[in-house]
Amino acid sequence: MKDGSYAKFFSSVRPNVVLKHFEWMSDYGMTGAFHIRFMSNMEDPDVRERRTMVLRNVKNAAEETGRLFAVSYNIVGANPDRLMLEGLKSDWIKLVDEEEITPKQSIHASRWKTCFAYIWHWV
Repeated sequence: MKDGSYAKFFSSVRPNVVLKHFEWMSDYGMTGAFHIRFMSNMEDPDVRERRTMVLRNVKNAAEETGRLFAVSYNIVGANPDRLMLEGLKSDWIKLVDEEEITPKQSIHASRWKTCFAYIWHWV
């Protein structure tokens, strides 16, 4: 920066950053948000963990602020073949079983009847 200080960048890996966005959504009457989950390079355990860490931050912030969230899978650039579809299915099952991303019996369950995934792909 001009004053010699370092620039600070936005990062959803930091829980406080995600929480602040959900607080703003609450302040301005927004119900929730889609979390975009990119499937490219997901076979790399480090990539998957970083992306899952961001999703954990989204889940925690949504629960803390009473907001909702849904997962939007982005498969742009992927060949929509059986292998890719199996990877997507496997990822969703891990998110439900290991990360428990589906709503608990709370305000979420009464306002949001089901957890869903939206799949985005350019043809």
